[in-house]
Amino acid sequence: MVTAPAPNQAVDLDSLCPSLRAKLLTMKMRIQSTLGPFPKNNRRTNTSRGLPCTRPPLERMKKIYEALLAGRYPNSCSLALELEVSAQTTKRDLEFMRDRWNLPIVYDPIRHGYYLRQQIGQSPRPSVAPAQAFALLLLG
Repeated sequence: MVTAPAPNQAVDLDSLCPSLRAKLLTMKMRIQSTLGPFPKNNRRTNTSRGLPCTRPPLERMKKIYEALLAGRYPNSCSLALELEVSAQTTKRDLEFMRDRWNLPIVYDPIRHGYYLRQQIGQSPRPSVAPAQAFALLLLG
């Protein structure tokens, strides 16, 4: 009796019957001709250059800050879905914003989300070292 592989388990094409193997290879070739070659690993890639996709940290933190200002009580999972990153990434972003930007970000266990403990006068501005500012001038 043949058992189906687990959803994320790789299948050895040589062990399949010839007709099924041919169908799978045909499907794979059609997908590759439409979308381009499959990436070598499971990371998302930028299809135009084959580079890994990244969500720029400052853009993520800006969206997190806007959610906190709106009083939505976002948690790391809801932010992760919205920003298309992992929950761990949003936790690191929140810790960075709290520790480095000194934002009064607090977790509310009753509402299961983060909030600002006090109102902020203006949006946080990341500090830039003189060498970094000079490099930005050269790039700009």
